[in-house]
Amino acid sequence: MRSEKDNYSELEQQTLGEEPVVMNALRKTEHFKISRRDTLVNDLKNSTTEGLISFGLSLVSLFIVIAAIIVSYRQQGNSRALIGLMPLFSLIISIGALIFAILGFRRKDKVRHYMEKRGLVISLVTISILIAVFIRGLIKVLQA
Repeated sequence: MRSEKDNYSELEQQTLGEEPVVMNALRKTEHFKISRRDTLVNDLKNSTTEGLISFGLSLVSLFIVIAAIIVSYRQQGNSRALIGLMPLFSLIISIGALIFAILGFRRKDKVRHYMEKRGLVISLVTISILIAVFIRGLIKVLQA
């Protein structure tokens, strides 16, 4: 039969006489819950400047693409040239975000590169949306 002493590591079993001195926070059976907010704050603290710039640029780029698609859809394709140039601006911003993500990955600090990964994924999603819209437009023009 296991005794209560078996639940603790050797470091936790510093004895004073017969009974082990154990801090409740060090028990193996207790689990500490970390909230999502704490992990996001840690990601922001532990990320590089390039990663934050990449993540910010990719979010701006995605917002521009979504806004251009919504405006163009509401105007039934009869929008001004500025709305047509918004995806081009978004493409330029996405390429910049990709460059900053790659520069952030080149750093060999003790960083986990979470923001670089997020910026890279969002930028690639934005570029793939732009390519899909372009191909859809080509198909529509060729059918007419």
